[in-house]
Amino acid sequence: MSLYFEIVLICCACTYFAVTVALAFGVSRLKTGHNRRRFPVSVIVVARNEAHQIDRCLAALSKQDYPRHLIQMILVNDRSEDSTAARMDAFCEMYGSCTRIDILHEETSLSPKKYALAKAISKATGKALLFTDADCQPSPQWISRMIRYFEPDVVLTAGFSPLVSGEPGWWSKILELDSLASAIVAAGSIGLGSASTCTGRNLAFTREAFNQTYGYAAHQQSLSGDDDLLLQNMRRQRIGELRYAMGRECLVPALPVTNFRDFIRQRKRHFSAGRFYTFPLKLTFFAYHLSNLMLFIGFVSSLLRGDWLSLNTALFSGKLFADFCLMGYAARKLYHPKILRYFLPWEFYFVLYNTIVGPAGVIGKIRWK
Repeated sequence: MSLYFEIVLICCACTYFAVTVALAFGVSRLKTGHNRRRFPVSVIVVARNEAHQIDRCLAALSKQDYPRHLIQMILVNDRSEDSTAARMDAFCEMYGSCTRIDILHEETSLSPKKYALAKAISKATGKALLFTDADCQPSPQWISRMIRYFEPDVVLTAGFSPLVSGEPGWWSKILELDSLASAIVAAGSIGLGSASTCTGRNLAFTREAFNQTYGYAAHQQSLSGDDDLLLQNMRRQRIGELRYAMGRECLVPALPVTNFRDFIRQRKRHFSAGRFYTFPLKLTFFAYHLSNLMLFIGFVSSLLRGDWLSLNTALFSGKLFADFCLMGYAARKLYHPKILRYFLPWEFYFVLYNTIVGPAGVIGKIRWK
């Protein structure tokens, strides 16, 4: 292994540590919400063929501790071929202040998900719009705690949506830990004032901010990105403050997909929004994941060849230590530290997943459900 390669590895380590420290600093800057005003809100759920799991989500929404007369429920049936619409009707009949919207055909100007969301937003009357998915189960305090972050200058609040299957086994725990890693990027970048990503499973923004930034029209060419591209657009236009919600009451646990093919398709769709990120943001993500991959390669190569073993072991060990410290710190602020027992297998998953699935999502063909 040449000296030049070792210099490259040292540069990669510096890049990786710089991003890790920046994310930790961003997470440390997160503030709790102090708004105590109660105002009308609209809760929006878009579902396509989700009859097998939407009842859990609707039951959780019916138990919110926010004043019911201030909640407008909007359920969108996006061309479902199962009993999703019937289950929505049953909920609306029981709940009262609830509207069901049917999407009967695809719209050419927007992706199916964005079109369904836009239709719902056009019917929304609440000051703040809250979004979750049919496979999620928000806590009873979800609405009230998210609204606490909407202080006078706040236009968007993102939250953590851990993937929790309840099934035993290392795979489900790795996915749960990986959802924490994604939350760290979202929370850290928002804390730094350079918001880059979030999840639509736990998201809230004001109707005024959505209209002011032209909603999904600013990135209509992207199949996904109803969450992170919207977030980035609001950040660039500087229309108000963006926040990240902390605490177990703000969590929106979601069920991971169990079919491997569906898992890959879902993750490729999530990555596809990266095509429309700004060049500096693309460069940051590329440098971070390339550095992570190179540190793995350098360590494994040293083990096989026997040269530069001390240096590459130190660099790789430093990377693992930095990751563990960041994950542990974020877990205490956003989730629970027990999930860290699956840290080492997650490390190998993380590098393989971002090396293989990430480029496939950015380059390959993507489709909705």
